[in-house]
Amino acid sequence: MLDRIVEKRIGYQPTIQVLYGLAAYFDPEYLRLEAIPKVAPKALLDWFQSREGKWFARELNDEGMSDAAMLKRYEEGPLRRVRQGDAYLASKDANFVFATDTPSSPTYGNLPGLNGYLEMKQLQKAGMSLDQILKSATINNAHEFKVDLLLGASSRGKLLISC
Repeated sequence: MLDRIVEKRIGYQPTIQVLYGLAAYFDPEYLRLEAIPKVAPKALLDWFQSREGKWFARELNDEGMSDAAMLKRYEEGPLRRVRQGDAYLASKDANFVFATDTPSSPTYGNLPGLNGYLEMKQLQKAGMSLDQILKSATINNAHEFKVDLLLGASSRGKLLISC
């Protein structure tokens, strides 16, 4: 299947961070990331650390495993597999298009305003080059959504968009 994605230049969105967003409940360091207070207010961060704020962790861990065991389960299972697939596609210069799953579920591991950045870091860890990541977030997306002919670089016939 991966070879067909490469061969047919199918736009592929490797949203690794969605899985890390689930694993965040079991990572004691996640809520200590320097960027988190920049995207979530203190009252919300306090709630995230409360029993009520961790309700979804209990949904994910219905077997009552330790946080370390749950984190290991994610790392050795779905996260390892998705990184392997993305590394293979990156080595074949697949047609990556950037996306995030924000919010993917009721988890603080996929915070709007931070998730895209964390996704890019995960893609780099999985084997994508910085050039591939930049292209996936810009020209590849524009091409897949057929706006590259109208929007983009300053040139005759294209619209200039200001944010």
